[in-house]
Amino acid sequence: MVLLASLFKQPMHIVAQKSRPTPLSGAVRLAARQDKSMPLNTTAQKAGVRYENRVEKYLQKVTAEYGCELHSHVWFTINGRQAQTDFFLVFPSKAAILFEVKQTWVDTSAQLALYEYLLNGIGFTPVICCTICKNLTPKTPRDNIIRSFEDIKESAVWQIRI
Repeated sequence: MVLLASLFKQPMHIVAQKSRPTPLSGAVRLAARQDKSMPLNTTAQKAGVRYENRVEKYLQKVTAEYGCELHSHVWFTINGRQAQTDFFLVFPSKAAILFEVKQTWVDTSAQLALYEYLLNGIGFTPVICCTICKNLTPKTPRDNIIRSFEDIKESAVWQIRI
């Protein structure tokens, strides 16, 4: 098992979250939910959203089993730009696992690096990044492919066929 036992330890103290958006770590802050949803015109876009919804239901089962919180589609503001994560799990120790969901694998390392920076900026550390996908391509790094939550490691590609 690759997950560290320290991820599941209770924190030494609990910090209550403020109810108003507060600038955190300089330019990083949580942003209000954006209503910039684009219409889904193509069949592929609709299929991607359906897959993302199935992944969310699957991750909700994981949160119940491991005692962590699932955060879905959280908006961040950094230097005036908006960014939205797909999903991340937060453990009581403030460790986080960040997920980017794609129906077919593409390299998400730059995107995940930005999101990792954002999560570190609001106090989550360490952050483990993982790409969830249904379909693999010849360019998928084969040594990073995992099949279960227990095998998650940094830069993992978790193939979930649901």
